[in-house]
Amino acid sequence: MLARMKPRLLVLGGLVVIAIVIAIFAPLILELNQINTIRGHYRLEKAVYEELINDPVRNPTVDQLVNPEFLKKYGLSRDQYLDSGGYFLPNGEHWMKWKSKTKTAAILLFAGKSDPSTWTIYRMIQMTDDYYAHNDKNTPVVKVVAAIMKLK
Repeated sequence: MLARMKPRLLVLGGLVVIAIVIAIFAPLILELNQINTIRGHYRLEKAVYEELINDPVRNPTVDQLVNPEFLKKYGLSRDQYLDSGGYFLPNGEHWMKWKSKTKTAAILLFAGKSDPSTWTIYRMIQMTDDYYAHNDKNTPVVKVVAAIMKLK
């Protein structure tokens, strides 16, 4: 009887271990998938935007150049985050209110020509969250992201 119970206990133990591993890693996998999706959409929209503004037939307005329409989809309208000097400078107060979609787009925007991977964006979000949790929230996000990019 004990010999028949052993395989069942091993299968049950294996299922419990699998359930625990899934419970631990599922949130991370879902967040990485969300960041990857946002990253892909952002990169495509930015590439199309660049093609449109570089088209010799199309004459973009100053507003289209300074405040691209696709950034508004990510909650990064330049009108929302102007400092007293009229510069686009969202800070830690803004960052702490943003959802993952806006944080991902902000990192891609401030990364410039660099193209961080999904994992790098995830880590940069974590590091920026940690920075603002322990430091001055008036520091511009662009400066924090630039500093993190230098650490990679």
